Amino acid sequence: MKRGRKRKPAGQRKVAALTLRMLWELKRKLQEAAQQSGRSVSEEACWRLTMSFLFNCEIQEIKKIQDEIAAKYLSG
Repeated sequence: MKRGRKRKPAGQRKVAALTLRMLWELKRKLQEAAQQSGRSVSEEACWRLTMSFLFNCEIQEIKKIQDEIAAKYLSG
């Protein structure tokens, strides 16, 4: 008999494990950043990935606005 709580179905879980390979220098930087922020290395990696997606969305929105402005002034 297995010990512990029964696992939830994949769609109901809040976190998922991820194994990845990275350069030693990047791992060192991530560890230093985690220490400075008071987060675990895993939390720091998740936070930085989340920020990269948010920043990407913001950059895409800015580019869209720039293209609209350029189109307005170039067509007129």
